[in-house]
Amino acid sequence: MATERAGYYTAHPEELLLDDELPGAGSGGETLAEYTERWLAERERKGSCSLRQDRSRLATHVLPVLGPKAIRGIVTPDLEAFVQRLDEHVQAGAMSWYTARHAWGLTSKLFDDAAHGKNLGLRLATALSRKLD
Repeated sequence: MATERAGYYTAHPEELLLDDELPGAGSGGETLAEYTERWLAERERKGSCSLRQDRSRLATHVLPVLGPKAIRGIVTPDLEAFVQRLDEHVQAGAMSWYTARHAWGLTSKLFDDAAHGKNLGLRLATALSRKLD
């Protein structure tokens, strides 16, 4: 389903950019977890070779913290708290700095694509992108 939605919105980006609420999303709009499925489907379509690791990193480190939030409502303090959580895990010895770096890099790329991505079907008007523009 995520692959079909990514393909549809790639072909019809004007519909995604005008809709405040995406198909299948709850009343708060598309969650980060839902958006992530579309984003990963697009990375798979493009032939990303790190897809298995990306899915694992997202499922283990990102989605438990940010996944239920509406992606359009995630703001800088949410991401700063996420980074602080990663740092705390590293300092406690529960996570390596290398893993934390990859988790943050993947999260950063996801939000960059959501705000400024080349694929208009994945681009959203998030709180972060509105602040950056």
